[in-house]
Amino acid sequence: METAYSGKPEFYELLELEIEIITHRVSQGSNKVLPTGRNIQAMNNVDKEAFYDYILQPLRR
Repeated sequence: METAYSGKPEFYELLELEIEIITHRVSQGSNKVLPTGRNIQAMNNVDKEAFYDYILQPLRR
C-alpha cells in the first residue's frame, strides 16, 4: 500500500482516525477506533482495480 500511497494518491482518500491496537487475548493485533487512541491516516475508498494494476506493473515486464 505504501507504494501506491506515495506514487498514486488519486487512487484513494485518506481518513483520519484515532485507533488503539489490542495487545492481548483473542483480539490481539486488532485495532479499535477510540478517541484516546493514536492518530493515523487510513486509506479509504480505494480504487482497487487501478491500485492492483499499478502495483502489478513491474511483474508484467
